[in-house]
Amino acid sequence: MQSERQKAVGYVRVSQVGGRGGDSFLSPDLQRERIQAWADYRQAPVISWYTDLDVSGRAGVYRPEFERMMLDAAAGAFETVAVYRLTRFGRSSKECAVRLDELLQHGVDLVSVTEDLDTSTPGGRFMRSTLFAMAQFESERIGEEWSAVHKARRRRGLAHATRGVYGYRVDGAVPVAIDDAEAAAVRGAYHRRAEGHSLYAIRLWLHEQGHRPRSGADYFSASAVGRMLRSPVYAGLVDAPGGLVEASHPAVVPRDVWERVQAMRAAAPTSTRHRSGLLAGLVVCASCGHRMQTHYQRSRPTYRCKADGQDRCPQPTVIAHSKLDTYVEGEVLKLLDPRRMPRSKHRREGADARRHRRVTAAERRAADITRALDRLSDERYLLGSLDAAEYERQAARLLADRQAAEVDAAEQREAAARVQPVVQLDAALWDRMNLTQRQRAVRAVVNLVEVHPARGARWSEARERARIDWL
Repeated sequence: MQSERQKAVGYVRVSQVGGRGGDSFLSPDLQRERIQAWADYRQAPVISWYTDLDVSGRAGVYRPEFERMMLDAAAGAFETVAVYRLTRFGRSSKECAVRLDELLQHGVDLVSVTEDLDTSTPGGRFMRSTLFAMAQFESERIGEEWSAVHKARRRRGLAHATRGVYGYRVDGAVPVAIDDAEAAAVRGAYHRRAEGHSLYAIRLWLHEQGHRPRSGADYFSASAVGRMLRSPVYAGLVDAPGGLVEASHPAVVPRDVWERVQAMRAAAPTSTRHRSGLLAGLVVCASCGHRMQTHYQRSRPTYRCKADGQDRCPQPTVIAHSKLDTYVEGEVLKLLDPRRMPRSKHRREGADARRHRRVTAAERRAADITRALDRLSDERYLLGSLDAAEYERQAARLLADRQAAEVDAAEQREAAARVQPVVQLDAALWDRMNLTQRQRAVRAVVNLVEVHPARGARWSEARERARIDWL
């Protein structure tokens, strides 16, 4: 049995708060009330509460308060975690078992106050495994039911958009009316793409016209523009099982324009779709310093840290090709196309100046060594102040130093020359290049790209996680 006066914390989770009620709704107040009653009975003071609202307990979902609780457990801040039901701790049997094992390694027990579950006893541990399996079964059953509901809705022409659709006003997750200002941006993007403009050029055009994504960012990402140009929603269609069907919402772009854009995408050379990774060989894991390799996750290419053995990575990093390649591609074009991004001109001029300074410094060092050799020769043959052995020793050292300086100067000149062919690169030229040509252009200006592990929603974007080391 659990000893008295152990410090406990309460963990409260609700998957969806808004619009719910009734006896089946496990409200935050109800969960706290039952946990507090258990704590009072066991004389275990609740020193802290961790509450995740509108957060699913399924595998892979980031729960900020849960993660904060696990960090506090590792620091020894308490001895017991109390939950209303085991399903509040999580619904994935595998993930829950792993996280519970972490708690137990830190000397922290888990208690479910409504299920007579106490992991400090053998019976409680057996019940824990059984309930985890039941929770996972229930979660998967609910997921299957929701999937069937969504398929039926799409067959009736009802688009499901819980996060909204740019260009539309949404009612109950269904687009119902056109937002005129945003729809103008969508129409412009489609027409420019039909005329042959690149995703990057459309991204810049949207910015110049004053259109901003709903996230509040300054620019639409190229991947966001690509998703916009693929979505059948804008043509008044819904992607239902069995094919496209007429939607209940109005179209933003004409059907023929949408079909022309899709035909252009289907006809695009596969070599430009970055299947092997634009940054292959350049991506480094910030956790361990190892190069990241391409790995397919659910048929989607990702950069993944695969360090193992004695150099096992403490926190392996994974990031999608599409996210990182798009971000670095945009930064490279900013650097090499000063007409599009005036601020990048200073960065490019700064890089050119650094290369010039390196060449000049190496040449100056070689010239200084040559003068030192001349002085050494004078001391040996004109003044006679050096014997032959000392002269040979110093001359050999200076000659080696001069050769190294000359090699350094030659390498710096060669590096500067390699950059020159792509300095005038712009978005139109980039769009016509194949993958190999793009990789060569990137390697001319990028030394490596260091990527940090994801840490919740704030770190989901590549610009937050990646650091580019320019040449």
